[in-house]
Amino acid sequence: MSSRRIERVNSLLKEVISDVIRTEVKNVNVAPLLTITKVDVSSDIHFAKVYFTITNGTKEQIEKTKEALNYASGFIGVKCSKEVRLRFFPELRFVYDSEYDEMFRLEQVFHKIQQLRKDSPSNEPAE
Repeated sequence: MSSRRIERVNSLLKEVISDVIRTEVKNVNVAPLLTITKVDVSSDIHFAKVYFTITNGTKEQIEKTKEALNYASGFIGVKCSKEVRLRFFPELRFVYDSEYDEMFRLEQVFHKIQQLRKDSPSNEPAE
């Protein structure tokens, strides 16, 4: 399948899966501030990795959410397949997207550097 088509399927699945999780999944272990960050469908569209992140999530919340989503992946797939017409609907596997944690950590480091520069005396030459 062409890479352009795969990109469109990835984008469409990201939106539909987000919708289904928000409106249909009623598992208490799924964190309320969950965001689907991206979907990677295999070239034969039989498998899809669904990346998610949780705002202010603890490691325990992340793990419980991942387990709950993977447990509900069949249900989520059935609901999504009614919205997305594909010859084969991919098997969904949910994976925590740690890229956002790293970006948040780097943002904190940059903020600290900015604060240190603001708080330190000026490095202007004396006259």
